[in-house]
Amino acid sequence: MEHIRLPKDSTFASMCEFGPLWLDDFGTGMANFSALSEVRYDYIKIARELFVMLRQSPEGRTLFSQLLHLMNRYCRGVIVEGVETPEEWRDVQNSPAFAAQGWFLSRPAPIETLNTAVLAL
Repeated sequence: MEHIRLPKDSTFASMCEFGPLWLDDFGTGMANFSALSEVRYDYIKIARELFVMLRQSPEGRTLFSQLLHLMNRYCRGVIVEGVETPEEWRDVQNSPAFAAQGWFLSRPAPIETLNTAVLAL
């Protein structure tokens, strides 16, 4: 798929008037560094695939932390997707992540129960 440059006055670029703009699944497909240069996102969600890959070595874990520090300079917060184990949760807690989501933290639940399911890093 080809990357399409968005004009600064495009409808997409003006969506921030309606609420926070999120970039989902960073590190996969079109959700990459070129996407960050086109639009200012309020929140960025790191894809589980990228999170798992970077956890596999000491260098990767260092890069993960540095990546989150960098991304935090350009948005309100970075969310790590797909936290499934206590070890992954520990790594997220020790990182500059704003929040996390995943099976370890909560199973899917009806929207009515979300107001009582508040988790803090």
